Amino acid sequence: MSGAIANPTQDIEALGWEKIRSNIMLSTAQGMAYFDIYEGRMIMDEQEFTIPVHAGDNLPEILIGVLWLDVVRIVIDKVEGILTMEVK
Repeated sequence: MSGAIANPTQDIEALGWEKIRSNIMLSTAQGMAYFDIYEGRMIMDEQEFTIPVHAGDNLPEILIGVLWLDVVRIVIDKVEGILTMEVK
C-alpha cells in the first residue's frame, strides 16, 4: 500500500481529521480493499506534517507506509516496544 499511514476508521474519526477522498480501491496483502483518504496532521521533531492517511474498517492496527522512508529514519526496537522516527 502506498501512502504515509493507514489507520482503522474509528481512530481517524476520533481525531476529527477531514476526509478528502472516498472509496479508493487499493491493493493490500489480503487483496483489494476500499479506503477513504483523510488529511492527517502530526508533529515530529517539532515540525508539523500534513500527510495522507488511508482509513479502513478492517485494519487491525496502524500501518506505516513506505513513503515515510523517503523523509524519516525509522528504527523499531520490538524487544523494548519503541518506534523511533527521526526527520532526515
